[in-house]
Amino acid sequence: MTARQQAMVDDLKARGLIQTEAVEAAFRSVPRHLFLPDVALDRIYRDDAIVTHYNAQRQPISSSSQPAIMALMLEMLALEPGHRVLEIGAGTGYNAALMAHIVGDTGQVTTIDIDTDFVHEATEHLNASGYRQVRVLCGDGAHGAETFAPFDRIILTVGAGDISPAWRDQLQMRGRLVLPLTLRCIPRVIAFKRTSDHGLTSVSVTLGGFMPLRGIDAIDESLRVLPGDQKLSFWSDGKVEIDPEAVAQTMILPVHDVSTGVYAKMTSTWAGWAMWLELHDPAFGQVFVERQQQKERTRLEQLCGLIEGSQVAVVVPAGNHVRKRRSSGIELLVRVFGNSDALAERLTNHLLNWQAAGSPPLEDDLSIQALPAEVRLKLRAGALYVRKHHMQYLIDISPPQKQ
Repeated sequence: MTARQQAMVDDLKARGLIQTEAVEAAFRSVPRHLFLPDVALDRIYRDDAIVTHYNAQRQPISSSSQPAIMALMLEMLALEPGHRVLEIGAGTGYNAALMAHIVGDTGQVTTIDIDTDFVHEATEHLNASGYRQVRVLCGDGAHGAETFAPFDRIILTVGAGDISPAWRDQLQMRGRLVLPLTLRCIPRVIAFKRTSDHGLTSVSVTLGGFMPLRGIDAIDESLRVLPGDQKLSFWSDGKVEIDPEAVAQTMILPVHDVSTGVYAKMTSTWAGWAMWLELHDPAFGQVFVERQQQKERTRLEQLCGLIEGSQVAVVVPAGNHVRKRRSSGIELLVRVFGNSDALAERLTNHLLNWQAAGSPPLEDDLSIQALPAEVRLKLRAGALYVRKHHMQYLIDISPPQKQ
């Protein structure tokens, strides 16, 4: 093991991302540089994702994931010696090798990728690193690998917008499925346990996203670039009625900020208030604005709020000059574009409800049940519910623990 590899593992362990001896031993034993043969060593052993392939439009389509999220997901997967594991998204083969080290000679890792070139590369890397026992398949990951099922564990290293029935059906009862799942806009890494013939229940939830799944169940990214010269784009659920031309016109209208009286310690769009908005309103969306910083440099500003029809209202932190700071954090303001007052009022009410609920951070407070979309449910008033093509998701938010 190189000194750089040891330092990377020491750092992941010190940050609490590696928690078990099995995951630590895997990271110390499997050399990442053998899976990235054309990348400099100092870059390989930083805690960074490394893009390995682009499509014709120069958009990244495959990478070696950030070691931090890999460690986190392996801990969530809770692998044991002898486990049979299915991985969707072979990538470089590095994650499959880590899992093969943990499950040992009595276990079996099967990894599948839709791209023949990635399958070939992953096979070469696994052979070169001494993990020839990993089974590498070419196919659409949405179908799983029925020939080799059932599996004790299934993991996705690509982002999904829904749970394929094949993943549930090929998972052992009480087995775990770990995947980056986007319910509306914000991706989360969720560990599910199979609790019935047709249902799954979350075990843990954290934030994190990956490059999207390709194939028949490709995620609906719903990223739209607005017309005009404003360099604006937005990301939405795709099911809400939106007029991009009208939104583009709204975004150049005068704006005004509305005080909400809601304070947050974190103002990033990954914070609890943003997830509350996403889960409570299908009009939730994210707006991306390019801001000029220097003559030849731009900064991408990310704002989130509600986008519906031609109306736009987003959340912004109060600036320092406003002096809206308290011990409870910074005030969240609602920025109203043009004549979007009705939407802004709805957005403000959501923020007030989040504060009234105790300002839950949500990362550790979400409990998600996944059931087939065709199952008829009796929903209680105010239930959080997201319906997808294959599955429907019932979401509970536990009240935050008092310190």
